[in-house]
Amino acid sequence: MGGADRMGHVDRMGHVEDTGDAVRSGGTDPATSPAWSDPPSAEELPRVVSSRRVFTGRVVNLRVDEIDTGDGVYTREVIEHPGAVVVAAVDATGRIALVRQYRHAVGGYLLELPAGGLEPEEAPLEAARRELREETGLVATEWVHLGSFFASPGFLREELHAFLASGLDSVPMDPDEDEVIELIWKPLADVVSEVEHLRDAKTLATLLLVERHMTALHST
Repeated sequence: MGGADRMGHVDRMGHVEDTGDAVRSGGTDPATSPAWSDPPSAEELPRVVSSRRVFTGRVVNLRVDEIDTGDGVYTREVIEHPGAVVVAAVDATGRIALVRQYRHAVGGYLLELPAGGLEPEEAPLEAARRELREETGLVATEWVHLGSFFASPGFLREELHAFLASGLDSVPMDPDEDEVIELIWKPLADVVSEVEHLRDAKTLATLLLVERHMTALHST
């Protein structure tokens, strides 16, 4: 994340005040956490027999790989994606900012956390700042990196970086020209207790990380 890993001024709640190049990690220490998702050694990976790109799009590319697992050669279709960010913005009263927008792929409107793709060479923290401002008209002075996860690793190479933003202030919204977004505020406690009404995976995963972070703060 480039300069985003350097520590700035930490307040008494364990947050980092926005100094322009600082973010606090709220994730698990990899030195002490179980290796649930560590990549295996190169000797354990299936051998890629062939790989060809069959589609190049504006947002994603599609490639088809042939891999040798040792038990046979199999085809894998992989959607290439540059990665994305998702932001849980919580205000001083405990409300969280959600956006309602039309998702053509599922044929309906979804309630989600603000999110968006990484630009070339863009650090995740900078993308998080940009997406929060564009989609909600909010800027934040305190940022916590909650962790990262893969959206659908069976076929999609999209890694999402989750952030908690606080110390909020309003600025003009600046959505993309093809986005029609409605900003909705809800109490964080209500959203967490009624997650069954949400259908967006990145929102559900990030809320789990937010809840874990809040629990850790309250236990100290």
